[in-house]
Amino acid sequence: MSSKKSMKWPKINLGGLDEEMKIPTSLRGLVALLEDRNIDEYNVRMTPEELRQKVKMTPKAAYTVVVGREIVKRIMDGKDPRIIIEAGPCSIDDVKAAYEFAKRLKRLSDKVDDVFFIMMRAYFEKPRTNIGWRGLIEDPRMDGSDKVDLGFELARKLLRRINELGLPTITEYLHTETPQYIGDFISRGVIGARTVTSCNHRKMMSGISCPGGFKNTVDGQISPAVDAVRVAGMKNTFRGEDYKGRKAKIHTRGNEYVNINLRGGAGPNLNPESIDEALALLDKHGLRRNIEIDCSHGNSSKDYRRQMGNLSYVMDQRRGGRSEIFAAMIEAYLMDGSYSDNDIALPYPIREDTPRIFGLSKTDGCVGFDAFESGVMLEYEKFKQAGWPRVK
Repeated sequence: MSSKKSMKWPKINLGGLDEEMKIPTSLRGLVALLEDRNIDEYNVRMTPEELRQKVKMTPKAAYTVVVGREIVKRIMDGKDPRIIIEAGPCSIDDVKAAYEFAKRLKRLSDKVDDVFFIMMRAYFEKPRTNIGWRGLIEDPRMDGSDKVDLGFELARKLLRRINELGLPTITEYLHTETPQYIGDFISRGVIGARTVTSCNHRKMMSGISCPGGFKNTVDGQISPAVDAVRVAGMKNTFRGEDYKGRKAKIHTRGNEYVNINLRGGAGPNLNPESIDEALALLDKHGLRRNIEIDCSHGNSSKDYRRQMGNLSYVMDQRRGGRSEIFAAMIEAYLMDGSYSDNDIALPYPIREDTPRIFGLSKTDGCVGFDAFESGVMLEYEKFKQAGWPRVK
């Protein structure tokens, strides 16, 4: 490019800018100021195919996923009278504790599997709207090092072990690339309250290989979740990547098995009036009358001690004829509460001197396993006494 004096530059009132900085007069100098002004570096990551080769599917795990997905569909179709109960920590923060929880959950499942179909909540991504830990996949060491490849590897290994127990899993997809990395181990996928209005997440859900759900918004609006179900049921096209990590234009077939999840907002929405409102919106668009109730979050005012009472309230409605309620979700872990509930400081990034308590949630408070098991067994007995059809 010629010098600044000989080049006829676009007329822009610089307002003194040329006195504060030396504006380049060559294309190379100008282009150097256009991009990566706030980027330190690019770290090339493992592709989905590379991770799947490193942590391979196994016959037992594949069997659980295939069977788990089909049973969920049968329950949503009303062909299987069981009710889905999803339970697991707010966000998996320790793979050893999570696997211990899975083993106990499987033992409980075997006791009640003629009435309940139990799945493990295996959430690895935190949709932060403020500063804080972003989940096992993003930061597996909780120290701000953001070892994403390690996070995906740990998540995939844990999901394989859980499925090999014969326990299907459900997860929330925060990033649209995540299904390519772990989706073959998932029997249900969920889009959360903070991403339910995202066009890309709705389109992604139309292409995932398992049943899915959309939560109502954080402030309790149900209609965006219903709109999301409509979009997910259609054929869509969106930009993503294939298993080799290549950028791709993805064409979907539409996902028939997608539901709304009532998780509360400023107040609870697990009551009959809120369910009627949700059903009216679904009926308006000719959508499935499948509703899942989140017993935590806005429905419990984020007080873990209210969750089992909520479960009982929801199951009473199901026994009373609310066949639309096909699933309920509980945030449960090995121990009651969380670090904050027990007045234990948990800085982020985590420090070397931070106490490590096995099976205690580092995020939202959870129902301890003993209380969870007692509550589920109580509901199981109520269903038996009510003469509920039991699956042999």
